[in-house]
Amino acid sequence: MGLRSLGARDFRCFAEVNLEFADSVNVVVGDNASGKTSLLEAIYFLGRGRSFRESRRRALIRYGCRELIVFGRVGRGDGASVRLGLRLEEGAMQGRVAGRKAGGIGELAAWLPVQVIDPHVHRLLEGGPGERRRYMDWGVFHVEHGYLEAWRRYARALRQRNVVLRRGGAQAGRLARAWNGELGASGGDLDRARGRFVARVGPHVQEIVNRVLGRDCRVELRYRRGWSEGVTLERALERQLAGDVERGHTGAGPHRAELDIRMEGRPAREWVSRGQGKVVSGALVLAEMLAAEAAGRGNGVLLVDDAGAELGPAYRDRFWAVLEELPAQKFITGVSRAELPWRGKRLPGRMFHVEHGQVREVVE
Repeated sequence: MGLRSLGARDFRCFAEVNLEFADSVNVVVGDNASGKTSLLEAIYFLGRGRSFRESRRRALIRYGCRELIVFGRVGRGDGASVRLGLRLEEGAMQGRVAGRKAGGIGELAAWLPVQVIDPHVHRLLEGGPGERRRYMDWGVFHVEHGYLEAWRRYARALRQRNVVLRRGGAQAGRLARAWNGELGASGGDLDRARGRFVARVGPHVQEIVNRVLGRDCRVELRYRRGWSEGVTLERALERQLAGDVERGHTGAGPHRAELDIRMEGRPAREWVSRGQGKVVSGALVLAEMLAAEAAGRGNGVLLVDDAGAELGPAYRDRFWAVLEELPAQKFITGVSRAELPWRGKRLPGRMFHVEHGQVREVVE
């Protein structure tokens, strides 16, 4: 599975783009602010329905235009391909898969599992718990069937329970209790799946961090479920019902989960350097892709945007070595080919040059 082609109209600085890609490595070079990152962003948008650097979707539409369109062909296991497409117009978005309306972004994401390592990847380690919950959820989504439906069930039940709690009143406790069973069942499914995922990626993270740092360093991923150990979620919700009524929201459940990342027994976010934090965060991303491949869900697409920033030469060279071995389709940006890992070697894929919103393939 990989992205064979990409087309875009009125996306960021691009009036129109039509490109064919290699299954292995695709290098994108150009001066700063030329549009390299925007090209990766278009790929990410096709698979995730959002940007990896901009929260406002409207900002993705080229200045002066009313809509954008991104489309592409994704390879299937049988050698054929499937056409994906996304249209964004004034905040309304519509996706298509094989010529029909998509059943949500989840369907596009299943066809185009895309991950990114960019200069802000350290937020996975340094950001709030929500960053790491999203990391776990995307990782589980790509390895376990049925997870998306369990997540939707839980989110729906949590939303309804919180509405009741916010309204308050004499009946708030009784009405909130009615949702405990559904929250307990769907939340239990989420919890078990996340626990299995963390167990899968942990060894990969350990190996990658040690390789890039060039030394043995004990890395632990500790999954914290979001309620007390030894009790079911339904029981925990019952115990905390009075407090939930007083606070006006649900205080226990997978929505309060955390992934505690430790190095040598200490919280990594509190003592590692920025460069080491990028190494750990990048390892988390790569480990997620390796876990998906091991589960037979394909090797996915990796976007690498200026990943060497704030990494010393030794870290950077070892990081590139790990990337070269990764069994995934890769898109890598750089100001020039000379700063990328294939110095003095033949590029095992395709190279593109971006300048003033125009993209052309460079033939060596």
